[in-house]
Amino acid sequence: MNNLSITGSFIIGGFVLLTLLYVYYKFSARQQDMAVCNYSQTCLAGINRVLDYDFDKLGYRVTSGTKLSSIDTFSVSFRADLDNNGIVDSVTYYRMIDSTGKHMVRRTIESSSKEWEVAVYEFKVEGFDSIGSLSYNVSNIKSIAVTIVLDHCRMVTDSTANIGCYWKKRYFPKNL
Repeated sequence: MNNLSITGSFIIGGFVLLTLLYVYYKFSARQQDMAVCNYSQTCLAGINRVLDYDFDKLGYRVTSGTKLSSIDTFSVSFRADLDNNGIVDSVTYYRMIDSTGKHMVRRTIESSSKEWEVAVYEFKVEGFDSIGSLSYNVSNIKSIAVTIVLDHCRMVTDSTANIGCYWKKRYFPKNL
């Protein structure tokens, strides 16, 4: 009888230990998911600040020539005085695909060219005319929508974890 109770205690203790290990594993996997999600949100917030600054200044202090140079599904080019120095800058956002993946690239040209890029899963630009219809005719554009999807790669432990961020904003430039 004594051996039977010791064996039962080992079996029950084993189940309790396995249950505790399973709970620990699930909490640590969720912690990793939350850390990656927090990183993605922080990264996207930084991108958002740059886009807001640039698109709010679209056409600012441009007295001659076109304010919006070109627009298509994966790129947009415009002119603006970004740094309030009286010199009109040329700004281009476009999607670049290379061996390392997809990137959103921001290029500004004043006296010299400056480039900034960030890894993205998707970058899309849409132009809308005055009645809200999709248009890529530069002379008809009244608002611009930008969509960015970030997807940070990691080893997935189960099929329920979707790590990444989706962001879309429509800009109505005052100077366009």
